[in-house]
Amino acid sequence: MGNTYTDEELIELYKKFALKLGRTPLQKDINEERKTDKTLPSSPVLSRRFGGLTNLNNICGLIMHYKYYTDEEMMKLLYNFYLVNGFPTKKMISMDNSMPHAEVYCKRFGSFKDAIIKANIPIPKHKEGRLNDNFCELTKEQLLHQLEIVIKENGIIQTNKFKEYGLKSFRVYRNRFGSYKSALQLAGIEIQDDIMRKYFSEFKNITNDKLLEYLKDFYSKFGIPTTRILKFNKDMPSDSLYRERFGSFQNALIEAGICIPESREWLYDRKRVNDEEILEIVSKYIHNNFTEKDRLPSLKDLYVLCNAPSYSVLNNRFDTTEKFYNQLGINYLSHNIKAFELDMIENYKNLKESLGYVPDSRDVDMASKKGLCQGMKTYSEHFGSLIKFQKMLGYEPTANLGLMITKEDALLELKELGISLGRLPTQKDTNECEWTPSQGYYHHNFGSYGKALILAGFDSTWYNRKVMITPKGNLAFSSYEYDFTTMLEENNVEFIKEDYYKNHIIGFPERLQFDHVLFIDGNTYYIEIFGIMEYEWYRNKTIRKIKLCEDNNLKLIDFYKEDFKKKNRDQLFEMLMERIKEIDNK
Repeated sequence: MGNTYTDEELIELYKKFALKLGRTPLQKDINEERKTDKTLPSSPVLSRRFGGLTNLNNICGLIMHYKYYTDEEMMKLLYNFYLVNGFPTKKMISMDNSMPHAEVYCKRFGSFKDAIIKANIPIPKHKEGRLNDNFCELTKEQLLHQLEIVIKENGIIQTNKFKEYGLKSFRVYRNRFGSYKSALQLAGIEIQDDIMRKYFSEFKNITNDKLLEYLKDFYSKFGIPTTRILKFNKDMPSDSLYRERFGSFQNALIEAGICIPESREWLYDRKRVNDEEILEIVSKYIHNNFTEKDRLPSLKDLYVLCNAPSYSVLNNRFDTTEKFYNQLGINYLSHNIKAFELDMIENYKNLKESLGYVPDSRDVDMASKKGLCQGMKTYSEHFGSLIKFQKMLGYEPTANLGLMITKEDALLELKELGISLGRLPTQKDTNECEWTPSQGYYHHNFGSYGKALILAGFDSTWYNRKVMITPKGNLAFSSYEYDFTTMLEENNVEFIKEDYYKNHIIGFPERLQFDHVLFIDGNTYYIEIFGIMEYEWYRNKTIRKIKLCEDNNLKLIDFYKEDFKKKNRDQLFEMLMERIKEIDNK
């Protein structure tokens, strides 16, 4: 990927180049300089950034030294050039400093061919076909734009197929840009290494004997080369070049005098097999080498492990590893998850045996750092919690932390959890953490979880986008919730925060929650603050919640982000009272 320059950096580079030339640069000067100095941006880049070289020269304070020619003068110069040098080409004209640039002729007369015709220069018969192919009215920018569109849709195409894709002939691009590779680079198309070596490799022009020498030299230093090794080795010709020259890569090795061991012949002498044969090969290999405790190899691994086609072939035939194993009647993901969990169980049992007692969460985390087992978080994700995991194995669960920890230590552990998370710990965090008491402990011993957070030292500096604490210790998960909850506290409104729908709808099975449930003058009101309405899934969830409340005669008061704009808490409370009045009057 090329360098990205600011306008100021481009101007500075251009000024330095002009100083080096001792005059105002021309487009051909830039093109010539870039052959040895790639730090100088190309003329198309400069033109796009500054609206043309003329504008750039004006910005840099450089004097334009070109001469304006009338149509008659240009025709006369072209005809005289023909008399002296023979039939003119764009390249010949552009390299002659006494002549207007060939692009000027194209822009002035529609195409270089039209300019030749208007100058009354006879066109030789053997040149007519090339003129039709090579001369066009398109600018360089237009040619590059067309090439960019075709390459993005179809990938790199062969030069003899330019016309099939609606492009001008390859000769046009070669004449304008010097080479196919240069045209691609100027169009901003990134060329991957394997494609670069296939189409633009320096090895394409060397002899067969030289290609064989590369193989011999590699063999003497590193051992037998394979197509995979060549694919990723930039210092070697590509395997496709060997196939093109010798019929197959195996033939090239034989001609180079490299003996292929019997055990590795399958890597070089592969026959085309159908899907059923591939499945049979892999099925036998899996059956003979894998158990339920072993994780199955991916398509990339199969190429190395057994006599299977290359990864690219497997990927083209079967699309994904999961789909491939489905055809063998194996659920790839389920099998590997089960194998991973069996490995986790075995590691935990080994840890218990080495310690002489049932490991607790601290033991597990310490052992994981030594590579003896997975971490506590991984065990929780796969088995729910350490206690559940221990019960599943028939072990006596480690002691309930809440029964053996002091209040002071519980607050210290809560603070430590927040530091490790880098944010305020939620009640869910404490329930899932094996080295802190549950949220119930904090509620029971400190009045509420929010008060425990304050006592643990979590103040306003810990506020973040996920969790904030109101003055009376309630948690809020957005700025809107914080303002709304604080408003309720300031006005002494009785409420429950994050109450489940199932507590108010008989038989409702899901764990949906109201943001607030208010109790005012013997009536119950349900509050939902709908924030991220720009997402379709959230809008669908909002519609469902509203319908649930309507179907179950619950007095829902819904608030949106717009309701909080430019309102203080007093105004927010007035709005709430008005909404309650509207509902009661229905």
